Amino acid sequence: MLGGHGRKDGAVLLVRYTLFALILLNVATSVLSTVADLDAAYGASFNAIENVSLFIFAAEYLLRIWIAPDETFRSGEPGWRSRLRWILSVEGLIDLLAVAPFVLSELMDVDLRVIVLLRLLRFFKFARYSPGFHSLVEAVRAERHALAACLLILASVVLISAGFLYVLEHKAQPDKFGSIPDSMWWAIATVTTVGYGDVVPVTIWGRIVGALTMVVGLLMLALPAGIVATAFANIIARQNFVVTGGLIARMPIFAGIDASTIINLLPSVGTRTYGPGEYIVRRGENVTSLYLIAEGKVDVELGRNRHRLGPGDAFGGRPALA
Repeated sequence: MLGGHGRKDGAVLLVRYTLFALILLNVATSVLSTVADLDAAYGASFNAIENVSLFIFAAEYLLRIWIAPDETFRSGEPGWRSRLRWILSVEGLIDLLAVAPFVLSELMDVDLRVIVLLRLLRFFKFARYSPGFHSLVEAVRAERHALAACLLILASVVLISAGFLYVLEHKAQPDKFGSIPDSMWWAIATVTTVGYGDVVPVTIWGRIVGALTMVVGLLMLALPAGIVATAFANIIARQNFVVTGGLIARMPIFAGIDASTIINLLPSVGTRTYGPGEYIVRRGENVTSLYLIAEGKVDVELGRNRHRLGPGDAFGGRPALA
């Protein structure tokens, strides 16, 4: 088992958490500003937060454009092309949306509600720092063909159900099922299991078709969810496999061991992070695992002796450890 706690650059963490807090504060003020009483009482404070946020987001956006050539993996690419590539990337567009409300409000007469909506889109800046979000996007991209097939099947179910209800119900309820487009509202609400209840079949055969549509709708919604969940789990497992394999390969204890042997060891290896002062194994516990220290330091007591171990060291297999 791999233990230890990582050391990260303090300045990088400070900037990251500051941006986290600023994004949350900005989104919260955008939401609260839509409450008339709060806006009347704290409107000046909301505007001050917005101005400070705008300045920081704009500075971040310009800085990322400037350093884009240093972060590109395309050797020999001109600086202007690297910057343009980043501006047109998903991350660049999200950062642009963070400053878009100010630009639109200054250059155009835009409805205030549109400005508030654009401010809320700043929440997507969290995606830059979220490995889980990137993994989810990768899972959707990997299964895009299967998901497209699911959407096609779902659209077919909606269309066929709407057609049946039009034939069966248009005489009984011409105002609700007078055409296939009108019937599609009921079909979409039923297939997605929302079931507003504002449009329901009243004939026997219409209710039978409605019941079948409900059952098929459940199956159709479960199918893409299962596809995305499986792909997401596979991506996480693959990432953990790569990270764990890299950690093991760097351990001195495994020096000289071929890659195939390390790969065979991976299924029995797990990773865990321990905080300062946290016990890994207490005195008297039966220890059957081998603990490898990837980062940080671990104090090991054996009898009256205490040893401090560091990255690359290993311990375990003795019941007297504490």
